[in-house]
Amino acid sequence: ERNNKVLANSASTTSSGKAVRKGYGVPVKV
Repeated sequence: ERNNKVLANSASTTSSGKAVRKGYGVPVKV
């Protein structure tokens, strides 16, 4: 569960940033 939370946190922080835009070429409105 801790690993999941850490991964989710990292993904959320990265996804919220430019990682999502850079990783996925899809316009995401957050």
